[in-house]
Amino acid sequence: MPDFNRAMDKLKSLSQAAWDEMRQYPPGMWSRAGYHTHTCCDLQVNNMCEAFNSSIIELREQPIISLIEGLKFYITNRIVRLRDYMLRYSGDICPMIKKILDKAKKDANNWSPTWHGDREYAHFSVSDGSDMYVINVKERTCSCRRWELSGIPCPHAVAAIYYNSQNPDEYVAHWYSKLSWIHMIILSCLQMDQSYGQK
Repeated sequence: MPDFNRAMDKLKSLSQAAWDEMRQYPPGMWSRAGYHTHTCCDLQVNNMCEAFNSSIIELREQPIISLIEGLKFYITNRIVRLRDYMLRYSGDICPMIKKILDKAKKDANNWSPTWHGDREYAHFSVSDGSDMYVINVKERTCSCRRWELSGIPCPHAVAAIYYNSQNPDEYVAHWYSKLSWIHMIILSCLQMDQSYGQK
């Protein structure tokens, strides 16, 4: 929230009218600073809906039955492609999440962690010389809130995790694991089979 408040103060100094307009809406409707952390999703934007809509442009002009059959075909093929890819994939964490974490690992080099002296080695602050964030490794929180929002350690958290000589991969939320995704894909395939067997 400190970054959000700083940004709002800067907006107010630039344009009082814009600041007044933004204050009319709860921050949770338009800013990551106000999002609830229970969603734990790496996507906090509308890109997924836009990508899906662009892939079904031709289908949307079909009669309803053809549209539904086309959607079923599209989704089934996508699930099968994902399943086959994940079965061949050798990592423990899903590939896109691994890329995000690898970037966080690289960016962690810019942050200097300071241990706060607790017995569990859980409480840290990290600084890059101008900004500072507070991390609780045990509770998997960072004052930037990215770790709680996504379930993926942010660069600040990675710096603290490295200080403890631990592997940041172990701090990624379990639903981003290869095993969780394979279970989810198999479950969705089974549900589709069962629903089409009913009359």
